Amino acid sequence: MSQKTDELAVRRSIVVRCTPEHAFHVYTERMNDWYPLEGHSLFDDPNGTVHWERHVGGRVYERSPSGEEGV
Repeated sequence: MSQKTDELAVRRSIVVRCTPEHAFHVYTERMNDWYPLEGHSLFDDPNGTVHWERHVGGRVYERSPSGEEGV
């Protein structure tokens, strides 16, 4: 028996008036300014922080106010 699966994708884009380097910096280094941890936190705590490790193979992780980390 075979199953058919249709892939669904949502694509969205915006144009920002800045250099790609600046946009990447804001997206990665200032994620706490724009990412809504309330309702999306791994620890159900909107007071945590999100971090990007800026090297190949680096992690994106959340740190809770008590110091717990989750990838």
